[in-house]
Amino acid sequence: MTTRFAFFVTISLLLLAPKLLAKGKTVKVVIAGGDLAKPVEISDPNTLVKFQVWAGLGTSSNHSQGFIVDWSGGVIKESPKGLTCYEVSFYVNEPEERIAYVVLYAFDPTGRGYVYIPGKSDPQFEANVRTIYRGVEGNWFHAWTVWDSLAEPLINHARPSVRAAPVRAQVATIRPFVAIMIEAVAPRPGQPPIPITRLETIAVRSDGSVSRVTKWDVRPPTQAIYWRDVFDATAKTRAEVEDTTRTIIKRDYSDLQILKPGVLCDGKPAGQIDGLDVLYSEQPRETTELATSIMHKQWVAPELGCYPVKQEWVGKIQGTAMDTTQTLASIHFGEPNPWYFSIPADYATRTADEWMQLAKPLLKQ
Repeated sequence: MTTRFAFFVTISLLLLAPKLLAKGKTVKVVIAGGDLAKPVEISDPNTLVKFQVWAGLGTSSNHSQGFIVDWSGGVIKESPKGLTCYEVSFYVNEPEERIAYVVLYAFDPTGRGYVYIPGKSDPQFEANVRTIYRGVEGNWFHAWTVWDSLAEPLINHARPSVRAAPVRAQVATIRPFVAIMIEAVAPRPGQPPIPITRLETIAVRSDGSVSRVTKWDVRPPTQAIYWRDVFDATAKTRAEVEDTTRTIIKRDYSDLQILKPGVLCDGKPAGQIDGLDVLYSEQPRETTELATSIMHKQWVAPELGCYPVKQEWVGKIQGTAMDTTQTLASIHFGEPNPWYFSIPADYATRTADEWMQLAKPLLKQ
């Protein structure tokens, strides 16, 4: 199609659009393509009222946030790269149901969404401009956060390679345990071919409280620092405790950081690890700006409140290969020793910087 012919086609469509089409309501949105096993359909009227086709640029409303786009940010100068794109089709009743508008949608590992308005070289363009000519076709925009919060969970749930049908945890209460995890980081180019390893002890109470203990050998073999990161589900507090300097560092608490009974574990049945039934899932994480592309794999145990007894991070961080594996070395069931969760009243509350100043003499070899 020549440029001149394309120009006349566009003008003709714009002149015909007001005569041919009425402004019907959005009655259905379908997300398809990408890595979805089947399309995702949104048809709840109370939900769709927020995402009407006739909103935003090119319409009488011209709101800064409308349709599924945050128009206030303007055109994104550099289009997002390395992200999976999904085709989002908007259906209206005029009076018969039909596809009125189609865009592309993608989101990055941080949850930030992007919307592409198809341009003249895209197959969706001519049908779109019969409905609305926005004047910004062929460009990417940031998605409206309200749309992100709806679409992203639906897409993640429908990805066959990322998540299978949820399986409900097998017990009504959390089974308390103490586990030792070994983390091994593959050596970088130029380093000896020996993985960098780290031990972490995880203690879980029956109320779902979690304590993560890291041991630092500051002057081996005679002196070590034990750092406890305590998430108390009953008190709803989080604190980091270091016994050598008698320090407490208070942190923000979140229910996402504890284990809960009866939760839904996502994944596919993947046999057993140390006698525990596990479910396997994987989630890609990509950040174009930092040249980071990681596949996060995990094997969770429903009996342990979906605790991951094995995890892998495979890929590159800032362009450098950085493969990490965390595996279960041992696990003992029963209520942990109270030491794991103790917050001594006679310890001083300090900031991380204040603790670092106290710890400097210990950290010097």
